[in-house]
Amino acid sequence: MIVAVPNTDNLLMIFIKYMDSNFFQGKLKKTYLRGLTQYDIDISKEGDKGAGHISVMSSSDWFKTFRQANLEIKKVRREALIYGSLFFDRHPIIFSFMLLADKLLDIFGSFTKFSSEMIVRMRKE
Repeated sequence: MIVAVPNTDNLLMIFIKYMDSNFFQGKLKKTYLRGLTQYDIDISKEGDKGAGHISVMSSSDWFKTFRQANLEIKKVRREALIYGSLFFDRHPIIFSFMLLADKLLDIFGSFTKFSSEMIVRMRKE
């Protein structure tokens, strides 16, 4: 079985939120949201909490759930560092660096804590 799940403990996003709140007084988030419609802003705010969706858990919670269901984890792969957005459309240089960092993480191994989602391959024990 192959499952793609969100990763709420994405270290990159945790670091960016920390830097924004402690050093930039929320300016990074305001810049990121600039140009979005109110609907997109509302979705972005809900996205921080996962809009209460059942699938939004940390990677350790996911692995615990899989083990409780007697699923043997065969392989874990990471997805992109973060999702694309209008912000990255307006800043192609930053987007290029994100793609480069993404590729380097793929080359150096499975850094699942640095991804917006994980893909988990399992089989029933």
